[in-house]
Amino acid sequence: MAELPERAYPGMPGYSTMSEHAMRYAWACGLVGGLDVLDLGCGTGYGSEMLSWTARRVRGFDLWQPEQDDLPTWPSAPELHFSHDLCTDPLPSADAGVMFEVLEHLPDPLAALERIWSAVSLLILSFPNPTYHGSPLNPWHVNDWPLGRVETHLEATTIEHFHQPHGSPLLAPGRDAEAPFWVMVARR
Repeated sequence: MAELPERAYPGMPGYSTMSEHAMRYAWACGLVGGLDVLDLGCGTGYGSEMLSWTARRVRGFDLWQPEQDDLPTWPSAPELHFSHDLCTDPLPSADAGVMFEVLEHLPDPLAALERIWSAVSLLILSFPNPTYHGSPLNPWHVNDWPLGRVETHLEATTIEHFHQPHGSPLLAPGRDAEAPFWVMVARR
């Protein structure tokens, strides 16, 4: 597979980034067992594949449109939908959504969250701390929301907080406004 800018994928350079992403998906597997899941911003679909190990059904959606030679295939054959704009395109109903490292890339994240909440009642997401991963440091990031703003825009009734400490791919429970990555479970 050709190198993909700002997408994690198996075999990519930067193994620590892949490790962080894979850890989030592995952790989410324990939350989506038996559920119908939307993997929002699925990229190459490796996370959709991982989620399919426990979920009843997984459908991945991404704006990326791979070339025919780069179409990903995975053993469980999750349904992957490319050229899908989370800000404008409707989503099918499901039990849960998983969205890791996506909101910071969207030109209209509030529209995307509105569409997502109309499709699911459980959202598992991660978001980078802009202090360490903001738009001045990453040209692919267009939203530099601090933790409080992410929480405000989730409009959820319940939020469980986790974070990835500096230098660790493992998730820790609790709300740490200084962590490099925030992981949340939001329920409506």
